[in-house]
Amino acid sequence: MQPELQDLMISAQEIERLSGLDVGTVFAGGTVRKGVLSNPRKLTEWAIAQLTALGIILIFCFPLGLVVGRSFNWLSNDPASLARFVQLTLGASGAIALGWNGYLWRRHQQLSLFLTLLDEIDKHHEILRALQILDELETVQAKGDRRDRAEVLAALAVTRESLVCALLTEKILRQHQAFLARRQELLEHVETNLGRLRSLRVLGEADEYGRLMREALDIGLSVHRELHRLDA
Repeated sequence: MQPELQDLMISAQEIERLSGLDVGTVFAGGTVRKGVLSNPRKLTEWAIAQLTALGIILIFCFPLGLVVGRSFNWLSNDPASLARFVQLTLGASGAIALGWNGYLWRRHQQLSLFLTLLDEIDKHHEILRALQILDELETVQAKGDRRDRAEVLAALAVTRESLVCALLTEKILRQHQAFLARRQELLEHVETNLGRLRSLRVLGEADEYGRLMREALDIGLSVHRELHRLDA
């Protein structure tokens, strides 16, 4: 990817620095990212993580089951006693697994804004990759309107700045529940960036650069909407 496009990316390391939360392809901030169930590759990774966690829980619960089983003499050759031992071990493992998933769901609700911003960052990166493909096509075809490309880059720069401001705002809101002056300042900054995006020239419907421009504006609108939803 060209350096000017690479500079518009928001790396996982930068997201972690801005938000103070870990970021992965499936998990982020100690919970599951949005859209995992609709993505086959991520769904597979999530399922493997679930099975791995269940296996670890079983490993830890098995010794507990042995201790309890010996106390109640459930480790004899009596099928009924062995069945109670298995039920105890599996029941305890299932309860812990349910508790863990309950924690993930509660954490997911708490980080709803952050997870939405991660999705918007993914869309931002998709636009950059599409622009990279256009650049590669133009190396073997007639050159397009470079001014259109420059306007898309300008829109993406503004979008990136809005996403960074939104990540900082989300962190402030998460760490400090009270209304802070810094939050209002960042919200106003997002408002300004949205106005700049709207003021950029609207390109034709059939123009590929125009489509990318509109997608960048959609991201800006989504960030604006998610932040102001918190005031409702």
